[in-house]
Amino acid sequence: MDFEGYTYNQAVDYLLKITGKDNDLSFVTSSSMVEFKKYSNTKEKVKLERQTLDFKKDYLDKYCDELPIEWVKEGIPIDEIKRYNIRIDKQNNRIVYPVYDNNDFMIGVKGRTRYDNYKELGIPKYMNYYPIGTSNFFQGMHENKKAILKEKRVIIVEGLKSVMKLNGYGFGYAIASETCCLNNEQIKILLSLHLDEIIIAYDKGVKICDIINNVKKLKPFVRVSIVNDKKDIYLKDKDAPVDRGIQVWKELYEKRIFIG
Repeated sequence: MDFEGYTYNQAVDYLLKITGKDNDLSFVTSSSMVEFKKYSNTKEKVKLERQTLDFKKDYLDKYCDELPIEWVKEGIPIDEIKRYNIRIDKQNNRIVYPVYDNNDFMIGVKGRTRYDNYKELGIPKYMNYYPIGTSNFFQGMHENKKAILKEKRVIIVEGLKSVMKLNGYGFGYAIASETCCLNNEQIKILLSLHLDEIIIAYDKGVKICDIINNVKKLKPFVRVSIVNDKKDIYLKDKDAPVDRGIQVWKELYEKRIFIG
């Protein structure tokens, strides 16, 4: 179930088939672990359910259509900010943007706080304005899928802001996993694209060994590489590889580590 992404019943049918038992369920025994897997698989399906937002309504109209000046100062091109339909939620002092599922349906609005001292204030850095459930999508896939399929490669970063910076650098085939770990649903999406290379470019501090362990399901099917400042020359603290400018990014990109 974990490796193939099967439901419990699909896994049983598969095992009966490869052992030559066909549909003879007398060979199937139960255990506490099996029952747990059946239960957890059902729970995961529930978490995947979400409501697609009504396409007739503009859920971003309530937010100010103005540029987040701090992102402009960081070097994110204005045309990229507009392309991603970035808005400002002035009431909650957040930068907001739409969220799309893997079928290009808008499923939510996400907000990133503008308060630098958000931890002291006890507020979350990011928040979803609508229930999202399991992240069986990538931020930026809606905008960059054509470029990804054309290049037959993808760069995976942690946040949408890094995707936008890469687009500004001329790397239009980037998406964000929103964490430093791919889940099974995201892995399925990547495999369905039939790419030649998947490049992981997570923030500094994410261990290479953890990335390698996370992408082991991808390695038999696609070449995987990691962008990492392993000699601690360019990046500091929790920098993303794109945070120190285009020249640093290009050098780290050219020296990426191939792991499979």
